[in-house]
Amino acid sequence: FIAMGSNGNSSNEQDAYDSHSRNAKKIYHRHNTQQIQTLEAYFKECPHPDDNQRRQLSKDLGLEPRQIKFWFQNKRTQIKTQNERADNSVLRAENERIHCENLAIREALKNVICPSCGGPPFGEEERQLSLQKLKLENEQLKEKHKNVSKLLYKYTGKEFAEIESLSSSISTPMLPISVTTQETRCLALHHNLDPKTYNNIHMERAILFEAAGNAMDELVRLLQVNEPLWIKLPSNGTYVIQRENYERTFSKAIHLRSPSARFESSKDSAVVSMNAIQLVNMFLDADKWADLFPTIVTKAKTIQVLETGLIGSRHGSLQLMYAQMHILSPFVAHREFYFLRHCQQIKTGLWVIVDVSYTVIEESTSQCWKLPSGCMIQEMPNGCSKSIEIGQPKGVIVSAATSLWLPNPCQNVFSLLTDEKTRVQWDVLCDGNLVNEIANISIGDIPRNRVTILRPFVPSESNMLMLQEMSGNELLGYMLVYAPISTPAINIALNGEDSSNVPILPSGFIVSNDGHRPERGVGAAESTKSSGSLLTVVFQILVSSNPSSSKELNIQSVATVNTLISSTVQRVKALLSCCNNLD
Repeated sequence: FIAMGSNGNSSNEQDAYDSHSRNAKKIYHRHNTQQIQTLEAYFKECPHPDDNQRRQLSKDLGLEPRQIKFWFQNKRTQIKTQNERADNSVLRAENERIHCENLAIREALKNVICPSCGGPPFGEEERQLSLQKLKLENEQLKEKHKNVSKLLYKYTGKEFAEIESLSSSISTPMLPISVTTQETRCLALHHNLDPKTYNNIHMERAILFEAAGNAMDELVRLLQVNEPLWIKLPSNGTYVIQRENYERTFSKAIHLRSPSARFESSKDSAVVSMNAIQLVNMFLDADKWADLFPTIVTKAKTIQVLETGLIGSRHGSLQLMYAQMHILSPFVAHREFYFLRHCQQIKTGLWVIVDVSYTVIEESTSQCWKLPSGCMIQEMPNGCSKSIEIGQPKGVIVSAATSLWLPNPCQNVFSLLTDEKTRVQWDVLCDGNLVNEIANISIGDIPRNRVTILRPFVPSESNMLMLQEMSGNELLGYMLVYAPISTPAINIALNGEDSSNVPILPSGFIVSNDGHRPERGVGAAESTKSSGSLLTVVFQILVSSNPSSSKELNIQSVATVNTLISSTVQRVKALLSCCNNLD
């Protein structure tokens, strides 16, 4: 037992020694000033050094790598603690400020009064009534939004997104109601409109600009692409819309997809002897545009100019217009269009003008709808042309027009009418005498399209000339316009003087295809049966030089014009060897 006790005492002494040794090894080491400065500078450059960097620092400063590692850990912890303490101080101060504001607002609410009547604030019953009123107004706004969405889809093929719930709209930042209401009232007073009417006009303008922008994008794409949106007809080489591909590419309203709807389309390019910006200005002027296309446009006017565009280029111009379109016959009803005309300058020297129908009157009976159509005008280094407008004489003018079908192709009819040798057979102004061409000016690239000055060999009218214009092609038809004019009047126009007072009364012919395609006959020779043509004859005569005598127009004046036009028609039919049963 004694030996065992001796061993026990030796173990306690050893434990005491080990504990004393551990306490003796726990020695705190304070870095000197140079070491701290070096470590601080290095910490600013690299707060997280790797093993190689720590070993290099330990060699430079005479410290252990573990001492370098622990110093950087302690330094990062110290910086983090300081930042958190500073943030907490800022948040504590902000919380105290908000708390004081809440107390002040609560005290103010106890004494609040109505700004309109000066009475106490709403009670619970009044608050419920106000809430119901707001809900009712919200339903009305949703209904208006639904109507606008339908209207937008009708013109642009796009819909507005559905209105979000009331809770989500409250969380969305917006201007105060008082600010937007006051701004609307001020703008409405500036335009002499009530706020409700102004809001409707503002919404209408937004829809107009949206419709014009979508139409412009569609037209640019149609102008730049041929196939598969366009197909080339082998008969005449013209391009027409491929309807299925078009409807697949551009979504339209449902009524346009009806199988009973008839589509008309075309695409062509040509060089015009006119400066590009002048041509753009003519398109944006309703009167000049109607004069530019007299065989297509019967009447045109600008209803409202929504945007004039940039000065000089007309970029961004937007107009609401009205036009009547017609074919070259008085027996076919014209087509009415209300449409938007939008102009954009795509780049320097390149303009695009687009037309798209727009319903101004809901009760409109027009069955025609103009899909995005228009033209692209490119500046060419060819110079420009000058247009001289000629007026009409003052007095009472009687006009008469008639149309008839001829079995001859329109090109043959036009060739006979423009032949100087055969003119004496139908023109009553020649009085049976031949005519001589004095001068001519070409119009465009087609040699037949030109303006000529003719001199009829009439001894009694030695000072009288004839001004004539011939233009057209087989697809659109031909036009022959002529008018007697005196030699002094011609000299006024040629010298560049004011020609607005020159008296002139144009008459002439319009020849177009009858719409039937040529049929191939049956037989050994397989002869081809050509299509016929529509001939429209127009005459104007001056009945009286006194404008006030318009009520005195008698039957004799009408009979004179009727005889003149009937005689001309019969002469043309005789020239073409037509049968009498064509009447």
